[in-house]
Amino acid sequence: SYDKTLRLSNIETGSSIQTICGKGMQLTSIALHPDGEILATANAHQEISLWNIFTGKRFKIFQGEHNCHITALAFNNTGNILATGSASADATIKLWDIKDGDCLLTFSGHSLVIKSIDFSPDDKILATGSADNTIRLWNVDDGKCSQILQNHTDKVSQVAFSPDSKILVSNS
Repeated sequence: SYDKTLRLSNIETGSSIQTICGKGMQLTSIALHPDGEILATANAHQEISLWNIFTGKRFKIFQGEHNCHITALAFNNTGNILATGSASADATIKLWDIKDGDCLLTFSGHSLVIKSIDFSPDDKILATGSADNTIRLWNVDDGKCSQILQNHTDKVSQVAFSPDSKILVSNS
């Protein structure tokens, strides 16, 4: 966010119920954990933080694995893995174990910034959309690219799996 804060709002009243400050750094991406209690944030300094959304307290920081700022975040459906994507100088995707903060795998293949990440409902495939106009499908177990979709003529902004994993929706 440009005001360097993250706000949780009550949809019914429109009021702010929690403000999480980004410690003076611009936040570049957010993802909500499947349990609804943990929020992941990324900032321009390659730092990933996990926050308790009810207390507003940060309880874990991952740092040092990307060479450029993080542009996309997504939890897998069980919530034990966080995927991160980075900008042009790096253009990698990393999988993190959220319990111990270890980087489990690094995926390389895109040539420009990663714009969007989504896990398939069974958590076996990771889809990434990039400013290189492609979508890549990755095997989560070994980090290998199984397919490159080149259906767009401009950067891919969003990717999302259907509940049955048979359709991948994307926009450019």
